[in-house]
Amino acid sequence: MIVRGKAGAAVEFGNTLFLAEQRQGLVVDWHLYQESAPADSRQFPGSLKRLQSWLPAAVLEAVRGDRGFDSKANRAHLAEAGLFNGLCPRGVAELQRRRHGARFGKIQRRRPQTEGRIGILKNDFLGRPLRAKGYEHRALGVSWSVLAHKLWVLARMERLAASAEQQREAA
Repeated sequence: MIVRGKAGAAVEFGNTLFLAEQRQGLVVDWHLYQESAPADSRQFPGSLKRLQSWLPAAVLEAVRGDRGFDSKANRAHLAEAGLFNGLCPRGVAELQRRRHGARFGKIQRRRPQTEGRIGILKNDFLGRPLRAKGYEHRALGVSWSVLAHKLWVLARMERLAASAEQQREAA
């Protein structure tokens, strides 16, 4: 049981899934929590560490996230790593100040699409409902679903690139 405090449903049942995606919608990090998940701001350092362990330093330039990921410690992690801080600030005054920056605004514009990505993964790739019993089987089901989703996104990216190339040749 997960206490969410949302209108209409004070609690939810299941495991919490953390997803991180890149600009084109490719899931680059995920973690399925067996027990109650820590606050978003506490999930961030682990995700950043996983990303830095397999991505070349030149590829990872900026990190974005919603207000839940913003904290003094996370801002320090990003500064130490030399990454642009695209985390949405918790304070309204700081958000007003930062949103006028071109890079921050561009990065934050992409953020709302993550909710849709979660819906696609959950409804189209995991199955509705996920019929796996036990955490190990659910984690395996999520792993396969993330892999299938990655292949789907990569195939769409390739198809769009081929279509753009055909249009350039035709012009």
